[in-house]
Amino acid sequence: MNNLSLPSTKIVKAMTLNEMEVALAQEKKSKRTNTIFILTGIIVFLLMGGLVYNIHAKGQITKEVTKLQAINGKLTEENNKLKEQLAAPPVVKEEKPAVSIIYHHIQSGDNFAVLSKKYYGTEVFAVSIAKINGLPKTAQLQVGQILQIPKEPDPSWQK
Repeated sequence: MNNLSLPSTKIVKAMTLNEMEVALAQEKKSKRTNTIFILTGIIVFLLMGGLVYNIHAKGQITKEVTKLQAINGKLTEENNKLKEQLAAPPVVKEEKPAVSIIYHHIQSGDNFAVLSKKYYGTEVFAVSIAKINGLPKTAQLQVGQILQIPKEPDPSWQK
């Protein structure tokens, strides 16, 4: 037996022209409704995508704002310190008066003790004279060598 399958057939209902026009109008209305639903779905999808993007962008903006607030805090702190420095009375450095120097030419028999006694009336400042000239206190002085000797001993030498 030959199995022929027949295409499924739809049952066609006999309709009047008026019924066909109504059925066609309903089908058009149904297609419009489906199109509206599809367009509404697309619009909702786009709006949701935009919302998600805005939320993400807002998170990035929040991070940037936080960074900028931290920088602003540091700058404000630095600014306040500078204002305090400007408001404080100026620091006056105590300047030592210029020391008058004698340039002594070494002669035979001179040593630091002799020079201290000659210029200050005591041998106590012999080591200080050596230090001022960058020499050890036991240095052998050469005739003609020039040493710097302050006209007056520095008060710190007596300590």
